[in-house]
Amino acid sequence: MTNVFVTGYPRSGTCWMAWLISDILDSPIDKKESPLAYEDVGRKGPHRIRHQHYVSIRGGQDELVGGDLFLNLDRMGDNKLIHMIRDPRDISISQMYWWHKGNLMDAIVYMGGEGHQWISGKSIEQIFVDTKLVVKHEWLKLGWSAYVSSWEDCTMEHSTVRYEELLCDPKRCMMELMVELGFCVSEEQIAQAIARQAFDIKRKQIKNTLHLRPLGEKLNLTNLRKGISGDWKNHYNQQHAELAQEIFGNMMLKLGYVENEEWWKEID
Repeated sequence: MTNVFVTGYPRSGTCWMAWLISDILDSPIDKKESPLAYEDVGRKGPHRIRHQHYVSIRGGQDELVGGDLFLNLDRMGDNKLIHMIRDPRDISISQMYWWHKGNLMDAIVYMGGEGHQWISGKSIEQIFVDTKLVVKHEWLKLGWSAYVSSWEDCTMEHSTVRYEELLCDPKRCMMELMVELGFCVSEEQIAQAIARQAFDIKRKQIKNTLHLRPLGEKLNLTNLRKGISGDWKNHYNQQHAELAQEIFGNMMLKLGYVENEEWWKEID
């Protein structure tokens, strides 16, 4: 059995990728690790899809996946790894709605990890209480830039998928990914899986299988809020953009999401 790990900062399209991989390979998603990506459709393929916001480590633990979702790269063996990346400005909008912050400035600061002051004046502990988060999550402590950097700098062989490219041309993106991972699947298999995993289809499926979903209807449907690219332009003003540049501008520039450090000044 091969594990296919799907990781990425929250709201980066990891659930969608897990659904697609599971469908294409006809293999189950780990129900315990992935309550939002969970599907119970009787898939019995030879692989196991494991989706979470893993943090990479080298050694230090005997298990492949240790406490608080540490993924031990020294024990990966033949397992596969996919890292999802998305424009952090779009993630901040999705985070704002997902955690019901109501304050975009706090949503942006939230992605900075430990050491940043909340605009609302609340302590980070209170934010965790308000949003029902578990304080120990390592990806939360790292923040978006450090989390993405940890996987971008990872020396272990893995595949990186940009959410925007997957959204623009899912068929081409998944075909290339399957080849890169070494899986032999047909173009038709991929096309059919993409059609079955469309957002409108997933919404109907969630409503029809609520008894199988431990987190309930509201949280599952919120997980499929919009899924569009560039939604940040409908929310950001110059103050938001300047803060985003301060917190994760260097990584945005490195990944090509912005062309220069002065992009925020052009926001109306």
